[in-house]
Formats: sequence, C-alpha cells, structure tokens
Amino acid sequence: MSSITPPTPGVTPGITPGITPGSITPGATPNPITDGRITADLLCVECEYNLRTLALSATCPECGMDVIVSARGDHLASAPAHWRHGLSRGAWWLRLGVILAIPFVYPGILVSCLGLWFLTRAQPHRDEPALDRSFRLTTRWVGGLGGAVIVCLALGALIALASGGQRLFDDWRYNGLPIFDVLWLVAHAVWVLGLLSAWRYLRVLAQRVPDNDLATSFRGLGRCWVWAVLIVAVINGTTFGLIQLNLLPGGSTSPWVALALSLIHMVILTSLWVATLRVVARQAAVLRAVADDG
Repeated sequence: MSSITPPTPGVTPGITPGITPGSITPGATPNPITDGRITADLLCVECEYNLRTLALSATCPECGMDVIVSARGDHLASAPAHWRHGLSRGAWWLRLGVILAIPFVYPGILVSCLGLWFLTRAQPHRDEPALDRSFRLTTRWVGGLGGAVIVCLALGALIALASGGQRLFDDWRYNGLPIFDVLWLVAHAVWVLGLLSAWRYLRVLAQRVPDNDLATSFRGLGRCWVWAVLIVAVINGTTFGLIQLNLLPGGSTSPWVALALSLIHMVILTSLWVATLRVVARQAAVLRAVADDG
C-alpha cells in the first residue's frame, strides 16, 4: 500500500488521518502514512487503540481490525447518496446472479455482470488511489464485460447447434487445434481473473464502510477461488496426461472417468457457490444499510 498518495487540499482523499475517531493529538501531521507505516497518532475505529508505528498491512493488536481500515478516511457514509444507492443496487443484482448461477449458469453470469457494472461506477469528486482505480476498472471491464462475452459465446454455440451446426465446430480448426474450444477456455480464464479482481475491489468497499469482517471475508473468498481454480487445473491436467500416456483404463471414453471428474467438479463448484453466496449476501445487506443511512 505504499503507493497511496498524500491527501490534496480541497479534494476528497483516498487515505487520510482517521476522521472517526481521528487523530489523538489536535493539529497532528496531515499525512500520518510514510512508506506504508503509520507515523502519527491514529485511533483504531473499532477499539480506539493508538496505531502509531504500525504498518498498513498489520492488524490492531487489541481487536484485530486491519490497520488500513482505520487509515481510510474516505468512508462510504460521506459519499453522495445517489452513488451509495447505486452500490446497493449493484450488490442486489450481484447476489441475484450468484443465486441463479447454480440452476441457470449463464443467465446467472449475465445478471452478476450487471451487478458488477453498478458496483464499479466511479464515485463523483473523489481523488481515487491508483491501486483502487486499477482494481475497479479491471473488475468493470474484465469481470463485467468479460462475463457478457462468455454469455454471447454460449448463446452463439447454442444457436449453431440447434441449427445443425456441429460440423461448423468440427471444421473450425487451425493446424488441428479446435479454435472455438480455445476461445471458450480463454474467455472463461479471463473472466475468472476479472472475478478475482472483483473480490479485491469489493474488499476495498468493505474497508470504506468500514466493516473489517466483511473485508476479511472477501479476502478469504479470493483465496478460495484461487485454490479452486488450481485444484481443477491440476485434476484436469493430470487426467489428460494419464489418458495421453494410456495409463487410464478406458481413456477419455470411460464412463467411470467422466463420472469421477463430474463429481469432483460438482463438489468444488458447489462449495465455491455456497462461500460466494454467503459473502455477497452479507455485502448486499451492509451496502443497503449504508445507502439508507442518510
């Protein structure tokens, strides 16, 4: 977090001395952050412990709240009301999309993208830190728009198959490489990267509530997604390698192999869905309260 810029007079800063409860010493230095460390008296917003000398990446020794939460002065309560209501709508659509994702995968993705679009609108008249802005824009264009691209690919494939276009997929190759399959995998991989950026940006919003528990939940959710992607990649890669080496009975046509892979994927995706729904549902409730507060 050393890239955080000092506050500029007349502009709403991204990081300022604690507004609530604020600096212990009246008239303290206007920028209590130097090289990623608190260098002036600053109270924890949860327990009012003096955070001086602690790093931004540390936690309060008294209550465990992240120091960065207390260091942020740009709380959502001070943002324009119409923008806060937009956040609440976005969180509602994101939660609905996650709910729909299990029974209706691609409609759920499309609704989630709408939620991310609302959640990543820039706050008016805010001097946004560069790191926050990068995560917001990545979420907006890679997570939001990327999901819409996936839905379009799925819809196009469905229309082609319904029109008897299976041969189109079989013939659309480059040096034997199935082009549509590659586009399908790349689009999903890019979209997952956009979602990882989304969990990081929504963690920033949680810090601005401030809600340390919600911010920690988004951090854990991001890790869950990373582990899920790695596990699926390792399982699929290992299976593919065993098939190529003829070490798997029946190869790719074995019903047992297909059944085992389907069950593993189902367990991983269901666990990920439950974890994601729990966090985004809580976020929707928190942002609704912030929007209604004033």
